[in-house]
Amino acid sequence: MAASQPNHDPNIQRFHAHMNSARIRGSLALSSTEQKWFIPFPKVEEYMKDDKKILNILRVLWPNSDVPIQPAAIRKGYSRIFCILLSVELGAYIKYFSQYDSLRDDLLPFVSEPAQFPKAPTRNLFESFRDAQWELCAPRFDGRLDVQYEPDRILPIIKKEKLGEGASAHTYKIILYSWYNQLHGRRQEYRFADTFVVKSFRGGDAEEHYNNEKRAFEKLAMSGPQVQSIIGFYGSFFHDGIYNIILEFADKGTLEDYLAIHRPPQRGSEIIEVWRGMFQLILAILAIHEAGNLSDSSDARPSFRGWHQDVKPANILVCGSDTDPIYKWKFKLADMGLSHFKRATTADSDEKSRDNYGTRTYCAPECYRSSDSIGAMGLGVSQRVDLWSLGCIFSEVAVWIVEGFEGLEDYRLQRREATSKIPGFEDSGCTHDGEEVLGTVLDKHESLCADKRNSDIITKGVIRIVENDMLVRSGSRPSAKVLWDKSDQLLHQAQKPQFHTGPTSRSTSGIDIGQNIGERQKSPPSSLYDQSEAHPKSSSQLSMVSRRRIDGTFQRRDHQPRQSSVTVPIAGPSVLGLSESPDEDTEEDQEEYSLCQEAKQHAASPPGRTGEKAIKQIVDTLCELRASRGQLGIQFISFGNDQKRLDLLQHLDSGLKLRLDIVDTTPSNEDVWKMLLGAIEPLWDNDQ
Repeated sequence: MAASQPNHDPNIQRFHAHMNSARIRGSLALSSTEQKWFIPFPKVEEYMKDDKKILNILRVLWPNSDVPIQPAAIRKGYSRIFCILLSVELGAYIKYFSQYDSLRDDLLPFVSEPAQFPKAPTRNLFESFRDAQWELCAPRFDGRLDVQYEPDRILPIIKKEKLGEGASAHTYKIILYSWYNQLHGRRQEYRFADTFVVKSFRGGDAEEHYNNEKRAFEKLAMSGPQVQSIIGFYGSFFHDGIYNIILEFADKGTLEDYLAIHRPPQRGSEIIEVWRGMFQLILAILAIHEAGNLSDSSDARPSFRGWHQDVKPANILVCGSDTDPIYKWKFKLADMGLSHFKRATTADSDEKSRDNYGTRTYCAPECYRSSDSIGAMGLGVSQRVDLWSLGCIFSEVAVWIVEGFEGLEDYRLQRREATSKIPGFEDSGCTHDGEEVLGTVLDKHESLCADKRNSDIITKGVIRIVENDMLVRSGSRPSAKVLWDKSDQLLHQAQKPQFHTGPTSRSTSGIDIGQNIGERQKSPPSSLYDQSEAHPKSSSQLSMVSRRRIDGTFQRRDHQPRQSSVTVPIAGPSVLGLSESPDEDTEEDQEEYSLCQEAKQHAASPPGRTGEKAIKQIVDTLCELRASRGQLGIQFISFGNDQKRLDLLQHLDSGLKLRLDIVDTTPSNEDVWKMLLGAIEPLWDNDQ
């Protein structure tokens, strides 16, 4: 038999030193500030892979005989057992443990004494072992449901921060030790790959609230792959008397935070990206409404129907990479606490369920209860209450896009003032009067359509969807599927090439897009510069534009004008609305008219790509002179719909792969400022 463990031996001292240095702080309970030390298993493996170190310890334990067990046998299933035994001065018992499969590492922790556990006449070996095992028994988080952890289990949560505290649950931001994170879909290169949110339920109804939210995510999982616009769910567990669910961490906060912190998008393409992200929330609601079946089959009936019933800005979370533009960040629906599901009994999507009383500000009129006695009746509501709530959010986002967060706060104030004037009405600040949408909301929508930027070619369409399909009586609201189809169609319409994306002035600037081009102003509207004052970031770019004469000439250092762009008609007879008779125009107009007339005489297309060689030669010359973009531009303006000619213009614009982009193409019914500046200003070029 081995001698008692000589802890003074240098080999065993080195072992203890390694384990002491490997210890890090974990969490015994999320609700407690108390922390416990644990030893990550990779640190154990690191030590155990060195045969020489292990053999030296074994020889110390058996100084007068050959060692009865080899390091490889310990590594195969008894690494943690050996570490625990050494920590309680029972290292020599490793030979005994290695004889039993019931005493292997993978059965840890031992909550009760195994039948084969060794005995000693003067000491309770199991108590010593049990108390020491916890620091080597941190669990791996692997996405399972309802995992029961022992009260003494130390969780591999190396950092935690309380995010919020509600009546039924507290939320914590946690960071897991990376090796213990086996949760599905976490990319290790992602900065927050080991960061999650844990929602801990407490109080007398804790188990009920926990089961309700967990079941909601389970039902959604039945629909197939996880819907990206619903916050991720990564399992659940019970620990220290608390029920917990693990959720995706949204690193950019809530939609309310997003609207308050960030300035609205300026470019048309940015506005489209915001709405693209918002429309994904329709898919989230569709997934809830048709839980268990998101197939494309029109005959398929969802096996379950779901209601979210708490759609509001605080329950929409934002995720995004710091390398992505803020307008491309993702919006995700969260907080399934009031969600509920029932088995579908008919194909009718108007099937009703109990009203779970979500946030009143964003509730539908049919959820309004004028008294507690009516509320106690448990009146049913259809799934389409969620579409009204989402319509309220779309309305607020539209206000933010056009008027900024101050405008949004004023819009909310207007609603509070309007609802305060309704006798006996209690849902202050909502968007309805108990039956229909407030006139205040419709008036705001009308002003948004009038005040939106010219570059914004989608928000007006969104407002029409909100008014016609969302903020209407329940029976007039379409299904989430129909609403998604409409929004998707609007998005595709907005992305067609004829739409511009430059940060043009608002539609009140005095330039009517419907005007004849020849009737448009020749000087930039004042609101273009007002906008630069409102948004300092773009002022430098706009001031650069203001130093240039919009009549087609540059001001040189010697103040002598020179031609800055060449306008060549390829797909039509007239450019910039010039008169057919040069006698009616200014001297500069006559000069440009003469150039156009000469171009028309040579408009016949030779074989190959018309103009390619000349354009490339111009670019080569500019590059040799080290000229920058803006010193010369070629603007093509297309008239008509000759597809062959339009394709040629598009090729000259973006298909030549030029070292210096000096070419731009604009349809004749597009924005006049893009026609004038698209070839020389990156800010106005759709290719940028």
